[in-house]
Formats: sequence, structure tokens, C-alpha cells
Amino acid sequence: MYELRAFIRDIDRRIDNAKKDLVETQEELSTDVEVKANMVHDIGEKIGKKLAEAENQGAEGNVEESLKMMEEVEKLKEEKRKAEMDYRNSMPASTYQQQKLRVCEICSAYLGIHDNDRRLADHFGGKLHLGFIKLRDKLAALEVRISLADCAVLFFTLTYLWTLYNLKVFMCLIVKKWRTEKITRAFSQRDREMGRTYFFVLSAAVAASECCFAMFCGPNGQLSD
Repeated sequence: MYELRAFIRDIDRRIDNAKKDLVETQEELSTDVEVKANMVHDIGEKIGKKLAEAENQGAEGNVEESLKMMEEVEKLKEEKRKAEMDYRNSMPASTYQQQKLRVCEICSAYLGIHDNDRRLADHFGGKLHLGFIKLRDKLAALEVRISLADCAVLFFTLTYLWTLYNLKVFMCLIVKKWRTEKITRAFSQRDREMGRTYFFVLSAAVAASECCFAMFCGPNGQLSD
């Protein structure tokens, strides 16, 4: 868990450093041109992801689903052509020919605005990118489980302390009653019913907290993978 978190943090640092390097090395664009460039990048990423998913669906035998995704890809390609035309017309030809790079937010790879659909599909459907997605999803799931386990431990601790406190109060009341009334007889039927009810409530509270603790923690009190 801790090794996985450290690994993902290291990748995130690499992504941040790569973004800083691009800001320093790439020619700065105007706000309007930057927006248009990002539009081309975004549509290109959607095409790459859809192509990769369509290929996976086809490989698994889901032909209809694959064809449906390819239809969506064709629509996205048309949107990309329009976005590229708008982007090309907003700057000099010499500047347009320069590769505008972007950093993948998942695996830190560089993606170019002029990358073709095949290159983007290979990236988003590649083992490296998909592997990082699985690692990030695994880390997110573990962090949720740890948060739930921490809540369960806190609930168990508070319930245990509450039970001890109420047990002490109950015993003090019994001793006080013995001393004030100076009785040596057995409890009355009402006293016995109250005592059984009280201890039943306390036992149920402890059992509930133990169930919550065991649900999110392993047999040794540690979070399981």
C-alpha cells in the first residue's frame, strides 16, 4: 500500500516536472490559440480511447459494440478536422508546423497535437497506460477501504469506552442502592429485568462495533489487500 502510494506520487511529480519543462521550452501561444490547441488535443484523446476500446471489444467478440464505437470515432474525426482547421487558421503556417506537446495525466507520456489516430490508439490501449490506470484505481480503492477501516476502529474504540463508562455507572448505582436501602435480599423482578436489558444493550453495542471492525480489517486487525 505505502509502496504503491509512493510510486504513484513519483509519477505525479514526473508529470508536473514534464509540464513545467514544456512551458519553458515550447513557444507560448495566445489564450485563444491555446484554447483551440487544447480542443484538438482533447478530441484526439477521445478518438484514441474510443479506437482502443473498439479494438478490445472486437477482440472479445462484441462486434456490434465495436461497430457502434467506430461510428462514434468517425464523428469525432469530423470534429477534429474542423478543430484542426480552426487551429491552423489562427496562426502562421511556420508556427503551426511545430509540434505542440502535451503530457498524459495517467502515465506521463508525451502526446503531440499532430499525432495520428493510430499513434493515439496505441498509446491509450497500450499496456503501460492501461497498467497505470489499474494502479491508480487500485490505490483509490485501497484508500477508501483504509478510510472506512479507520472509521470502524474509531467506532469500536468509542463504543468500548462508552460501554466501560456505563458499566461503571451501573455498578455504582447498584452499590449505592445496597448501601442506602441496606438490603440483603435478591434483586426484585423489576431490577433483574432492568439489569438484563441494560447488559443486552451494552453487549449489542460491543458486538456491532466488533462486526464493523472485522468487516474492514483482517483477522489480525490489519487491512487486507
